[in-house]
Amino acid sequence: GKAESAVDWKVSPTKAATIDADGNVTFTGSFNKKTKVTFTATAKKNKKATDKVVVEAFDSAFPTGLTLDQKGTIDHDMTKTLKLTATLEPKDTAVSDIEWKVSPTKNVTLTDGELTFEATGKFTVTATAKKNKKATAKVVVNVYDPEYPSGMILDQTGTIAHDLNDPLKLTATLKPVGTAVSDIEWKISPSKGASVDGDGNVTFEKTGKFTVTATAKKNKKATAKVVVNVSDRYLPTGITLDKKGTVTIDLTETLDLVATLAPTTAKSDIQWKTSSDKIATVTNGHVVPVKAGSVTITATETKKNKKATVKVVIKDMHAPKNVSIDQGKTYSLPVGQSVTLTAKVEGENGYEPRKNLTWSTTAKNVTLDPATGTVTANAPGKAKITVATDNNKKASITITVPKP
Repeated sequence: GKAESAVDWKVSPTKAATIDADGNVTFTGSFNKKTKVTFTATAKKNKKATDKVVVEAFDSAFPTGLTLDQKGTIDHDMTKTLKLTATLEPKDTAVSDIEWKVSPTKNVTLTDGELTFEATGKFTVTATAKKNKKATAKVVVNVYDPEYPSGMILDQTGTIAHDLNDPLKLTATLKPVGTAVSDIEWKISPSKGASVDGDGNVTFEKTGKFTVTATAKKNKKATAKVVVNVSDRYLPTGITLDKKGTVTIDLTETLDLVATLAPTTAKSDIQWKTSSDKIATVTNGHVVPVKAGSVTITATETKKNKKATVKVVIKDMHAPKNVSIDQGKTYSLPVGQSVTLTAKVEGENGYEPRKNLTWSTTAKNVTLDPATGTVTANAPGKAKITVATDNNKKASITITVPKP
């Protein structure tokens, strides 16, 4: 006959599946790999009447891995949206929702693998299968601003020489060239004696060494500088006079001095000075004697205070050296008669002496014309007549007026 009995069903491991009284199996486990599940049937009337079957269960939709269409580290333009695509393994059968995360979370929005960036920086994006946390992949995104200046270059570099009388225009170029955009801040150091405007136009007011720096306002590290050694071709390094040492001139002469600046390009006002305006005056190098003596004439250029000097000796070349009366030391002149005395004047160094003569006497017995030297005898006696030059050289003659 036919044996009939109720059956008890068991499953091991119990977490892997359930089985009802009719042997209908429902798998409840997470089969990330093939798992052996044992099903045992036992007759309720006879516990020895039993049998079992081992089922190797697996989940064909379980994701064993995950890949991203971008790997490692990538660069990305912050002005553009980045779309990442995740693929589950095995490709044809795996099914799972995907959890997306980004770190750091500030300045970025992530939705279903699509990222929008609000700032530059390094972001790590991770995709993970919800069914299997081990099925994960990540990519590092270096987000850059195509307008962000990463560097700066100037059209002049290192140390350059420049003349302060010429304009200097510096040009700054942001890197990357062609895409970077930023206002540029210009500075110059030291700031005394020089200035730079917002367009790189540099103006110098004095010579020296100046450092000009251009910096991108968006990135203070994007900077470049140039050192400018400023000279002045018009700045005198020296001054000379066309007359050197000692120059001797006559009291009646003038002297024109010429000052020359070095280098030949130098320009400067020149101030002239005499050591004594009681002996000689000077105006623009024109020396006018006042009296005999010596003076130092100084020419000073006003930019660097360079000086040149010359000693000017002023002599009275036409001054009489000696005077004598032609009529000798004595002369006899009868009462009532007249004589015009004459004098001989000797000069120095071949110069014609001045003959500004003055005749004088203290005698009462003669009449003397002081301008002409004419003597008229009025009464017997002696009269001393003296002739003097304008520099007080003198000669005398004694006039004897005999008794009639």
